[in-house]
Amino acid sequence: MKTKIIIIAVILSGVIVFLLAAGFYPIALSYDWFVTARLFNEILKSSANYYEKAASLSSTSTPAAGMPDFKTELKRATLDKLIENRIIDKILKQNLGGKYVEKVIRQKLANLQSEDEKEKSLNQAVRTLYDLPYEKFRREVVIPQIKKEILDGQLYLRGIDFEKWLAEVKSSLHPMILMFDLYWKDGKVELKK
Repeated sequence: MKTKIIIIAVILSGVIVFLLAAGFYPIALSYDWFVTARLFNEILKSSANYYEKAASLSSTSTPAAGMPDFKTELKRATLDKLIENRIIDKILKQNLGGKYVEKVIRQKLANLQSEDEKEKSLNQAVRTLYDLPYEKFRREVVIPQIKKEILDGQLYLRGIDFEKWLAEVKSSLHPMILMFDLYWKDGKVELKK
């Protein structure tokens, strides 16, 4: 009996170590959604890469080079955007249903991928600027933007300003931020001083 318990404990410990090492743990969570460290780190890295590439292409100095304030602000903005994406996704599914939203997303993506040559150059541009595979970029950047546009359109039809509405929804939330240098206040991620 003791041998079985020890074997189970060792296996469970190994699984926990693997999940932690791979970043499969939450860094921000609410009662019905969460953001994993893995996703956050991937998007943060691609955002930093974008700013560095954009600065090198425009022959200006990159704001990310050696500026801890810029890197900290980028962390804050990245987490804030990921939380915003989760909120929009949840509200769209509640109000419009997942099937309708998926149909609109497929239509918009089909418009983006209409020609093979365009897709190849888009894949290369995404890889160069963001250092992400196109599928990941599409899933984490393009689709959330499409969802935001869908929700913005739905609210516009009701005469509601999207930005004001989003600020109100975000300020009513109280997600738990599990990072030592960031916290949630008044509907946005803030830096601890």
